[in-house]
Amino acid sequence: MRRLCVTGGCGLLGSKILEAAADDYILLSIDISCPCEPIRGRYEHVVCDVSNGTALTRELERFRPDVIIHTAALTDVDGCESRRDDAYRINVEGTGNVVDVCRRCGIKLIHISTDYVFDGKAGPYSETDAPHPINVYGRTKLESEELVTRALDRYVIARSMVLYGYYRAGRLNYVTWLVDALRRKEPVRIVDDQVGTPTLADDLAQALILIDKRDVRGLFHTAGNDCLTRYEFALQVADIFDLDGRCISRIQSETLKQPARRPLRSGLLNGKVTQVIGPVFSGVPEGLRVLKSQMASDGYGQTSSP
Repeated sequence: MRRLCVTGGCGLLGSKILEAAADDYILLSIDISCPCEPIRGRYEHVVCDVSNGTALTRELERFRPDVIIHTAALTDVDGCESRRDDAYRINVEGTGNVVDVCRRCGIKLIHISTDYVFDGKAGPYSETDAPHPINVYGRTKLESEELVTRALDRYVIARSMVLYGYYRAGRLNYVTWLVDALRRKEPVRIVDDQVGTPTLADDLAQALILIDKRDVRGLFHTAGNDCLTRYEFALQVADIFDLDGRCISRIQSETLKQPARRPLRSGLLNGKVTQVIGPVFSGVPEGLRVLKSQMASDGYGQTSSP
């Protein structure tokens, strides 16, 4: 069996990857947190910070993975503006530590990146469009991509965006936060000038496993099929979960006065990856129905019509 290491294994995406890979890989999860719940199969978890190069190298040389899926990152976009040193340490130096081990030991790397490498003026974007980040988070992620492409031959960079899904021990994401708020009938304000391609975490995890099994290399945009505004996305959440969409009001991004600028007209075109691994990614309604089913089977998020 191939040996797979997932950095950020306690996060939403990391957890979904471990679940999707459990039958076909021997697994190592690395995260700064302790494991939240057990994963079936041959699996171990190690508490380790990817920015600690010595500790990371020790664990990877011990485990000897065939492939690393590197999801660990500081993804708090506004937090990156105020914690620039941390953003650089985790997103750039941490990736550099992973890259160094991959280069020395001949390990394949699948590196997770983001649409925030673009400025959001002309999306949705293909892999041939030139990056131009407009905030600290985007700049650190672009720099991390460049570390990968300069040092390695056996790599995949997988850009994604607006990741949503359900994982019992995970923190709230856009959809689970919105469902909770609407269930309490709280008014919510959602921007209608940020466009993107929401991505079900289960789909992305499946795509990453297929990318490894097909042994493809290079840059891929790995995001959902539908391109829409955050406000339109919120209305679909309300509809699928039988919640009151009248609680949702639309606003402009500038109203929020967020520390980090957002790419407004974004989105990622997934045609290239679909040609290679097949039609893995869902549209928004299909993805939300999967999420609703998972939440309901776990006894969470069950709602009735208002």
